Amino acid sequence: MKVLITGASRGIGKAIALRLQDTFSLVLHASCEENLEALWNELKNNNDHEKLCADFSNGEELKNFCNAIKKNYSKDLFCIINNAGITLDKALMYQPEDEIDRMLQLNLKAPIMISKAAFKVFHAKKKGIII
Repeated sequence: MKVLITGASRGIGKAIALRLQDTFSLVLHASCEENLEALWNELKNNNDHEKLCADFSNGEELKNFCNAIKKNYSKDLFCIINNAGITLDKALMYQPEDEIDRMLQLNLKAPIMISKAAFKVFHAKKKGIII
């Protein structure tokens, strides 16, 4: 069974990946190839795991990521952990509109679209977990 973790290269996502690495086959996502590679090197046995790099603030990359979920993981995907996200570093009144748009894309739209793709996979199998 595979578990997909978005935002797996740092913080909570990394802790989840390291904790689950011996129990499940992981599909690890990060937006930064370097950070994803660093996590990959920390795994005890990365033969059972996969990595996907995608920038969810880019609509085309998000779409391709969702298509990959449906195409490549329809048989053995068991769980999706929507962990990717960003915070605003400035007070809202000083935040530029483009940064607010980026935050909404990453923190709201991406998890919805990824969950939608996963739901199609899970619905066909009549089982699956979305976190």
